[in-house]
Amino acid sequence: MANTTPAMEALRNAEQSHQDAVKAHDKAVSQAQDAVRREEKEHAKAVAAAEKNLADAKKAFAQPTYTFAGTKLFPDHVEDGKSSISLEEGMLVEINASGVSYTAPTTNSEIAAASAAATVIASEDAIEGADVAGKRNTVDVNGTTHDSRNLFITLRTSNNAMTITCDPDKEKEARDFVDKVARAAADVTVVVERHEQEIQSLQDAIEQQRANTELIDVAKQKLQEAEQDTATIEATAKAFDVVKAATPQEDIHAYEEDKRRRKFRLILGIIIAVIIVAAVIAGFFFL
Repeated sequence: MANTTPAMEALRNAEQSHQDAVKAHDKAVSQAQDAVRREEKEHAKAVAAAEKNLADAKKAFAQPTYTFAGTKLFPDHVEDGKSSISLEEGMLVEINASGVSYTAPTTNSEIAAASAAATVIASEDAIEGADVAGKRNTVDVNGTTHDSRNLFITLRTSNNAMTITCDPDKEKEARDFVDKVARAAADVTVVVERHEQEIQSLQDAIEQQRANTELIDVAKQKLQEAEQDTATIEATAKAFDVVKAATPQEDIHAYEEDKRRRKFRLILGIIIAVIIVAAVIAGFFFL
């Protein structure tokens, strides 16, 4: 500052103290605002985590525990793609099989043996007064496999029923499925109660997380205190006014003019810097 007088220097120091106080206040407020945002973000993450736990529990309970022949066993019900039946303690769960599978003879010796056996059976049935007719005493010479087997599962509760038709060659798998359904039905009351308790507990956890805003409240309180802490700003503003009132008018005018020149030089420097940077960047594109 050219030709600076003691009065102008005092004015500059007083104004700088006031600006420093304003900057310090703004910084404290900004930091307090950041703290509030951080706590709100953490709170939102905690709530989201609790909500995910609930969604995961519901999703897990809705997944089948076993599948057979397109029929799915769930913790509390069975679905076959067309209908469903709720599991119930004491419900009927049974498997039924009927019919036979045989292959007709294809050689002369086999045909003769089968014919003889059929004749004996027919004679015995006739003696006993049975009605021998149809294919029972007739030999099929085409070598075709005849399969009249049936395999089906019956599920019946107090108010619903389901029949599942199965592949006769998968009787073992069908029996395994029946065993699993029976065990699930026996445990369904306990399983459902436990699931409902888990869901309620997870819902309570969500509400607790939502209500847990203590850290946010503390951060907001500190923000309010930072916003209201303007004592230094007010004190430095008064000090500046006192110094300015004691400064001769010619020194005030000189001080203000010097401030304008400094501001102009600052703006001009910024403009020049921007032009230089733009020229350098443009130079790279034309290389």
